[in-house]
Amino acid sequence: MKKFQWHIIPNANPDGYHFTRTEDRFWSKNRRNPDKGSKCSGVNLNRNFPSGFGKGPKNPCARAYIGKYPLSEPETKAIADYVKSIVHNNVIMALSFHCFGQTLFTPFAYDGPSSHPLLELMHTMLEDATHHMLPNYYQYGLVRTYLRYKNEGIGGTSMDFYADQGIPFAYTWELPDMGQHGMLMPSRKIQEIGKEVMTGLSRMTAWIY
Repeated sequence: MKKFQWHIIPNANPDGYHFTRTEDRFWSKNRRNPDKGSKCSGVNLNRNFPSGFGKGPKNPCARAYIGKYPLSEPETKAIADYVKSIVHNNVIMALSFHCFGQTLFTPFAYDGPSSHPLLELMHTMLEDATHHMLPNYYQYGLVRTYLRYKNEGIGGTSMDFYADQGIPFAYTWELPDMGQHGMLMPSRKIQEIGKEVMTGLSRMTAWIY
């Protein structure tokens, strides 16, 4: 891992995160003011990127509301602009961390290309990484073949945006667990999960290098 330069965005949705700490623990959008004619605020940032945009709820009150147009939100636009500014500097891998589900997803989540050109290699890499990421067992694969997204897929994800920018290895990493605690993972688990993530990253970067 020390052979790479890492660019880290510690919190892509600071306003939404603050709201989860003060008002609604399960809030999943940003804090955009309600659109005219609506009482509901916020846009789901992981539905607001250009790749496959439009596949998702158009209702502003929906938990996964996609927004009016791609990159309509300052958070997604800032991330997209930053990625575009560095992508030509030999960016090899991009990861987006979420919770929960204990799954590593590969492009593409929307109904675009049937598979990523490096999909077989990506899955081999993940198989090796997840084998070492004990005690938790991770699933891996395409979003649109997984459980509630089966045969549907989703649009506007950051992972697909990274892939469409030409980054060879782009993933969405859903942290533990499988549903026992869900979004309310006990704080005592933080270090365990952190070590698990570092183990997985170490194995993944070893494949790339």
